[in-house]
Amino acid sequence: MSPNYVNRGQSSRQANQDFLTTFTPDLSVGFPVVDNNSDDFTPYERKCTGSSVFEDEYILEHGRTYQAYKPGQYFLPNDGEEQDRLDMQHVAIMLIMKRRLYWAPIEEPANVLDIGTGTGIWAIDFANEHSSSRVFGTDLSLIQPRQNVPPNCIFAREDAEYDAWTFDPALFDYVHLRMMFSCFDDPRAVMARARAHMAPGGWIEFQELFADFQSFDGSHAGTALERWTRLLVAGAAAAGSGNGSGPGRSLLRVRDYKRLLEAAGFVDVREELVPFPCSQWAGDGAFKDAGRFTATLLSQRGLEGVSLKLLVAAGLSPAEIRQLIADVLRDLRNRNIQ
Repeated sequence: MSPNYVNRGQSSRQANQDFLTTFTPDLSVGFPVVDNNSDDFTPYERKCTGSSVFEDEYILEHGRTYQAYKPGQYFLPNDGEEQDRLDMQHVAIMLIMKRRLYWAPIEEPANVLDIGTGTGIWAIDFANEHSSSRVFGTDLSLIQPRQNVPPNCIFAREDAEYDAWTFDPALFDYVHLRMMFSCFDDPRAVMARARAHMAPGGWIEFQELFADFQSFDGSHAGTALERWTRLLVAGAAAAGSGNGSGPGRSLLRVRDYKRLLEAAGFVDVREELVPFPCSQWAGDGAFKDAGRFTATLLSQRGLEGVSLKLLVAAGLSPAEIRQLIADVLRDLRNRNIQ
């Protein structure tokens, strides 16, 4: 399993302006054997539709579709299978967070920004939960629902790192980012922009993955899972920057977010680690259920979507990628890896 981090910081602009950063889950070790007929394991029942929201403009690579806007800026696909994975990921994270959408001490923020909104599931849930809030979700892909969206929820295409923000300064009372650890060439730019567009007393929350799989007893050492993680990190570094003008990205930089937030002017930053188990060895019901959801979202196609671009950048051939994914799936089903 991997650590999750919770950071809370206070802005130096105003004594009572707090910022919370939550580094949330990692996809940890120790999947149960997926057996739909077993009483010990109940996978998530949702079937992958493969056609959630189709974006008119896309790039086809490796049998998957990717966003055509700012190609290369995001490593993962945007097709229906990936949308299903994102929605199941949302549920798994909600279980770990005890069915809360956020940990920041907010009540009824007037304006909320969800950066990297994906399918929009978090933004829609937040808008339904806070009917007096205006919720804006931005993403490189327009894969959010076009019907049955709350009237206080708005989606737009935007590159939060490189596009000029069209929002008014000091607008947002709450800014939310989740699982964006692979999305930015330099997260400091996004932190600075968010701070400039936050109202006094506003909060920012990161729910992030630290891409370094761990186990309680070291049983992951020497496994395909450990090699896969190492290759993903190497692939992101080798892929180059999203805009093609600089070095690659570090998938491990979330461990520096506390320091980066402090350097950006946030004070009283706190960091908390939260484990994210992916198998039913966990005794707590929520953790066990989170493992069930993760076992579903990290299926063969789920692993492919997460891995393809980065493993190609790391120098693996298609045959080597297929073999590695098969080996990782085997490791994830090994109850002895905890």
